[in-house]
Amino acid sequence: MADLLSTGISGVRTYQRALATVGNNIANVDTDGYSRQRLDIADKTSVNEGGLNIGNGVTAVRVQRSYDSFVAENLRSSQSQLSKHQTTLDYTTQLENLLADQQLSLSSSVDGFFAAVQEVSVSPSSGSARQNMLNLAQTTASQFNTVGAQLARIEQTSYNDIQAKVSQLNQFASQLANINSSLNKASNINKQPNQLLDLRDTLIQDMSKLMRVVAVERANGSVDVHMGDVPSGQYLVQGNKSNRVTIARSATNPEEAVLMATVGNSSQALNQPVGGSIAGIAEFRGHALTSLRNELDALVQVFVGEVNAAHTLGIDAQGQFGGDLFSLANIYAVTPGTNTGTAAVTLSAVPNATIDKLAMNLSYSSSTGLYTLADAADAAQFVTGTSELTLAGVKVTLSGVPQDGDSFSLTSNKRPIDALQALVTNHTHIASGAPVSVARTSVNTSATRMVLEGYSKPVATAANTAIGAPDRREALRQNIDIEFAADATAYILKDVATGSTIASGTYTPGSTIEHNGWKVSFNGTIEANDSFTVRGNNTYQAGDNRNLLSLISLQGNKDIFNGGGDFTQVYTDTISHLGSSLVQSAVGRDAQQIIVDQAQAKRDETSAVSLDEEAANLLRFQQAYQASAQIISTANKLFDTILDIR
Repeated sequence: MADLLSTGISGVRTYQRALATVGNNIANVDTDGYSRQRLDIADKTSVNEGGLNIGNGVTAVRVQRSYDSFVAENLRSSQSQLSKHQTTLDYTTQLENLLADQQLSLSSSVDGFFAAVQEVSVSPSSGSARQNMLNLAQTTASQFNTVGAQLARIEQTSYNDIQAKVSQLNQFASQLANINSSLNKASNINKQPNQLLDLRDTLIQDMSKLMRVVAVERANGSVDVHMGDVPSGQYLVQGNKSNRVTIARSATNPEEAVLMATVGNSSQALNQPVGGSIAGIAEFRGHALTSLRNELDALVQVFVGEVNAAHTLGIDAQGQFGGDLFSLANIYAVTPGTNTGTAAVTLSAVPNATIDKLAMNLSYSSSTGLYTLADAADAAQFVTGTSELTLAGVKVTLSGVPQDGDSFSLTSNKRPIDALQALVTNHTHIASGAPVSVARTSVNTSATRMVLEGYSKPVATAANTAIGAPDRREALRQNIDIEFAADATAYILKDVATGSTIASGTYTPGSTIEHNGWKVSFNGTIEANDSFTVRGNNTYQAGDNRNLLSLISLQGNKDIFNGGGDFTQVYTDTISHLGSSLVQSAVGRDAQQIIVDQAQAKRDETSAVSLDEEAANLLRFQQAYQASAQIISTANKLFDTILDIR
């Protein structure tokens, strides 16, 4: 009878614990990270009586988590990638919303500027039209600056965000190291509290959303966590010690965020993160944001370079060559050394060139009469010159009189889109007139007219490089007569001031003649001894619009971006490139969401609490408990019967 009672008691105790386990599952149905628990039940060792093995009841072995490490790792990996895609999409959407704002449209701003130039070309002597052109030039520069400031804000926001996420990652790593310390008190995972193991897994899951990590479980349930998608030597957590991830701006490029893994007192470059929101931000910064800023900078560089090149060849209302209409001088901060000369430095961005943002040194040597512009970090990368030097996408223009040893330090300061400024403030300084006028002489036997096809600064040669670009431009001022021979197949160019022949050539109908940067053609047949004049002394500067027509032609010029289209087309392409990145990010996010949903469903199937299943277990264990209680009751009755026997 005692065996029957013992069996009943063991059943009551066991199923009481089973009911408690089911109740705990039901209570934690909505607890994040909770893994469904089950009571492992085993029969007690049987007792041999009279040659018979008699059952001795039941015992509760342990409360086991419903957990599959492969399923958990698959969910962590997929969620890590989803977090990356979602973060990239969120930030790329910010860029798309920025460029979609019509009030910030750079294309509209550039179009407005050229419309103002067109207005001046119609009435070149109108002071109000000229002033409006300067106002629109300032507005255009401000519009570029505003967009640049918005992009800089997004860059700073993303940097702050990645800093915060790195800090959060380090906190999770520290918490997991503490959990490992608690887990290390036991030698076997079966002896560990399930709540502690759930907390361990939740922390690893949270870490994976920030950065892709791989957890390697030890026999007692503690884990080592590696950064990356495979176990590597870069530990985030190793036993009860956590390492730190740090982030800082690159010394050579402040826009680049550098991740470092700090182990004890040493640091090493962190492998490129492949998952998590940290990787998503890094990918956004390194691709969509950087590409957009580079493309807009290129747009600014070409716009400024081409507009200035055209404007500086024109003649203003005082009869002087025009100056730069726009400036990009602030792309670098210039710090002079302890100089004794009067040399001054002006900087600009080279159109269609990538600015490398190198720190550079500029020095002058009287023994060679040359300036040297060199990379501060690599002196082997350098150029020399007298008045203009170009290195790393930056053109340095020198003026004044240098002395031996004079030097300047150049430090990357701003992007072109941020540095753009309108320089001309006096409308009489708008160079509307052409520097060259052409005419036929009255003694010609033919009615053929000479047409000015165009003009540009003469190409630098060994003879004129040393005297500098402004003086080469003055070559356009030379007054020249073009005199054809009696057979009209040959011509000479004669300097009016000296009467000397400076060039000669043969002529075939339809061909052009070029000299000093200008190019002319003829609209008819040349007759014997015809002559024409090319004059560089424009006397009707304020009313001349020919240089503005050259400036206006830039708006539709498809060649200035190396055949990539005009300003509007290139800007539209830039927006399209961003749109493509946005679509790719959205497609990647949606595809990854499906994978996560499948992984989550598998995890729920393995570890989540099902109320239907728990309700069935509750009923089953209740019945088993009641049956065990009935065994005890039966044993008591039988025992009472024995006691009642007289």
